[in-house]
Amino acid sequence: MANPKSEEILNSVQSSYAELTALVNGELSELDSALLYRRPDPNEWTIMEILAHLVELMPYWGNEVEKLLANPGQNSGPSGGAYAILGQRGREITGKSRPKLWAHSRR
Repeated sequence: MANPKSEEILNSVQSSYAELTALVNGELSELDSALLYRRPDPNEWTIMEILAHLVELMPYWGNEVEKLLANPGQNSGPSGGAYAILGQRGREITGKSRPKLWAHSRR
């Protein structure tokens, strides 16, 4: 029996990828390259650091999904289910930070 959430998950992944691609090809391509490497705050990542982390994490989590498909029920990621909570919190933070990021980068 197929997972009833499969289509929803696939749509979410495709939507996130499309949004990221549009952002990179759109607004980010129009920014002065110096802004891509400027820290909004001494303790915050640059735009390029964030993009680099996304590029590194996408294959990592793809491999984790493959492992789970091969061995259902095992813990995933370096600390198991903690990443589900982190993922939700990350989406909340990203949603709140994006307007701040663009306001700062347009100065």
